Amino acid sequence: MDVARDMRHLSVPSAQTQTWLDYCRSNGWLLSEAGVLPLDGGRKGIPLLDSAPNTGDSVWQGMPEISAQGRVKGPSHWTQRLDAETFKQMEGDWPTAFEVQGDIQIVKIDSRSDVTTITKYSLNLC
Repeated sequence: MDVARDMRHLSVPSAQTQTWLDYCRSNGWLLSEAGVLPLDGGRKGIPLLDSAPNTGDSVWQGMPEISAQGRVKGPSHWTQRLDAETFKQMEGDWPTAFEVQGDIQIVKIDSRSDVTTITKYSLNLC
């Protein structure tokens, strides 16, 4: 599940997206946890780190910078959403099978798992 937040984007023509992605990545300016945004007018928004040069800097060759709501990738495994204390209480016993359906994460509890304990901790996540 992704999280939306306002962030800096370099607005580039769609045909130049890969070139600018490579340029930003090689200079350490690309916010790699976020994806490229489709923009109006055949443009793409490349997510930038706060440490990237400011808008108007010559490195951007006149490309405008915009602020737009981007999507930052969330944790890749559901247990990464648990706080450290909760995770340690059952470390090694958490189910590993899960799937994401839209905004819902479904965790498979197998016969080895303590259903009561897992349910208790799952309710604390809401």
